Amino acid sequence: MLYLIIIKPFESMLNNVISVYNEVILLISFVSIILMNKLNIPETKASLWGWMLIALILSSLVSIWIVSIPDIIVAIREYFNKPKKVATKREKSKKEKSSDKVNGLRANLRQYPKKEGRKTTPTEVADTKL
Repeated sequence: MLYLIIIKPFESMLNNVISVYNEVILLISFVSIILMNKLNIPETKASLWGWMLIALILSSLVSIWIVSIPDIIVAIREYFNKPKKVATKREKSKKEKSSDKVNGLRANLRQYPKKEGRKTTPTEVADTKL
């Protein structure tokens, strides 16, 4: 807890404060559970103190949710609103070169006459479907 107070490891002051708050709640819970086991506290008071601990822990969870939900919403919006990638000249030229190679191979295969016993090749099948 001293590390969180002195060093303040998070950029946001709100995150630092919430971290210290959570550590304090954890310390209170730990000490109170030890004290309830060591001291003979009546069941009604122990039950009341238990409900108070549950309320403290829930307040810690709610504070974390309140801080993190806006960050999550912003991240989701940025993910879905990011601009689409535009193809660069290099990528376009690669696509053109690869399609030129395929078309050149098909043209070479068309030059040769088909023999009667020869099976059709996948490129010839693809050419007939075009």
